[in-house]
Amino acid sequence: MSHDQTLSPLKITQGENKTLKIIVKDVAKALQDLTGYQIFFTLKKRYDDTTPLILKRSTLAGGGDTQILIVLPQTGTTKGLARIFLLPSDSTPLQVGDYVCDCWVVDPGSIRTTIVAEKAFTIGPRVTIIP
Repeated sequence: MSHDQTLSPLKITQGENKTLKIIVKDVAKALQDLTGYQIFFTLKKRYDDTTPLILKRSTLAGGGDTQILIVLPQTGTTKGLARIFLLPSDSTPLQVGDYVCDCWVVDPGSIRTTIVAEKAFTIGPRVTIIP
């Protein structure tokens, strides 16, 4: 499996809403039907940290459509498409700086594949504080 480069670059302003779009393709570069798939997105300060700072999961992975949404129907222009939702509460408590993230899919046969590996993720400063 591969992914579309729509996650590049990964930079958000501390405290903002951000939707990350992923497009999953199979090894032949054809859009992958994500029906029955689990998707995981993890952000850490360092690779070897044991506790994620942000963890998002699709519904079948124990999260929900407000964390990672597999866009339906999985046909035509929405085939292979998923959205990861970052909320102000995800980045507000984190320090401005550089982090690392990745994104995995698990297919209905339990095959695990990294679709975004070892990606740099930056949280930038904000000027306006919204209560």
